[in-house]
Amino acid sequence: MDEMFDKVDITTWLPYGEQLRVLLSGDHISTGEVSALARSKGLFASNLDRAHLIQFLSTTLIQPRELEQLIDSAVSRESKPKEQPQKVRLTAAGSQWQTAVERLEGEFVDVAGLDSVPGVSFASEPTIRKVDRNHLVVSYEINREDYSRDLLHRELSFKAEISIRQTEGELVLDVLSTHTAKETDRINDRIMKYVTAELQRAGISEDSAPEKIYLGSFDGNGHVTFLLRLAGPGTVGTEPGRIVDLTIKPNHARQDAELPPELKLLEGSIRNVRMDGDKLNEISLLADERYHGSFLMTRVVVEQAFEQAGIKGTCTVSYMFQVARGSNDHVRAPFSFGIEGISINGARKSEQQQKAKKALTAAILAGVDRHFNTLRAR
Repeated sequence: MDEMFDKVDITTWLPYGEQLRVLLSGDHISTGEVSALARSKGLFASNLDRAHLIQFLSTTLIQPRELEQLIDSAVSRESKPKEQPQKVRLTAAGSQWQTAVERLEGEFVDVAGLDSVPGVSFASEPTIRKVDRNHLVVSYEINREDYSRDLLHRELSFKAEISIRQTEGELVLDVLSTHTAKETDRINDRIMKYVTAELQRAGISEDSAPEKIYLGSFDGNGHVTFLLRLAGPGTVGTEPGRIVDLTIKPNHARQDAELPPELKLLEGSIRNVRMDGDKLNEISLLADERYHGSFLMTRVVVEQAFEQAGIKGTCTVSYMFQVARGSNDHVRAPFSFGIEGISINGARKSEQQQKAKKALTAAILAGVDRHFNTLRAR
């Protein structure tokens, strides 16, 4: 089949039928992007099942302009950094974990296992940079050629890094795994699992794998409260943020099977509900905690004013539990966040972007720790 689409030119290509089905079924095209394309074609359905949408779209023609928008949207989404906080416990404050990790650098390429991933290779292999005696950063870049399922001969590059830091005297390593494309998420996972297992083998760590925050780390509707508190005051700003986008799923595991009349829309064939708008935190679905047990919240996007490190502005932050496509295992969906945009007040804006992002990341991590420790399942 690949030979049929050799050297595709997306400025003139008009995919249809089986060609379009294979394109839209690609791993790197999200269900949200498929849904947006369907809406642009005039399809508004209560059942947003991906397979049904692709079946419908396969009967249409996609114009070159629409195809370019679809691909650009997918690349832009994948290129945005997503941050995943993790913890690794140490057996002693002066355990020389830095030296043990640095010795593993030469093994990271094999640990990543890219030999078994078609079309993906390292543009730059994982290296370790020593920021200071308590802080190491693993960084690398991959190339990915989308030619198998997506039919598009385009080589894309994606960067990733893993920050490993110990606060002086503390018996824990604070890990921040920053990934872009899903392949970098998997590589980061493999590297950190390997590092943690080796630290345990050396008697330096108590853990066999890093501790993450999962949706299932909370009792009941605690994960909803966790996301809403992060979107509220005290995380990056003193005022509540404006929720502008969110994704919820019906909670079929709720104890009381009967939904209140206001939430009957969650019954039947609906699998996901995505809302975008202005001040969504004011709608009763979110404002009234009585409803929180009726749904699982997997993503919330908030716009918020901030003042950090002497810099004022507004930012857009996405907080999410990453549920793998096609998976019903919400319990093991890990928590991540992403700073999607920063707008700085006043002059010298470009000079302060990185400083603001660093300060915002630190504030969000502090909020994550604070709210997780309060709400986590005991």
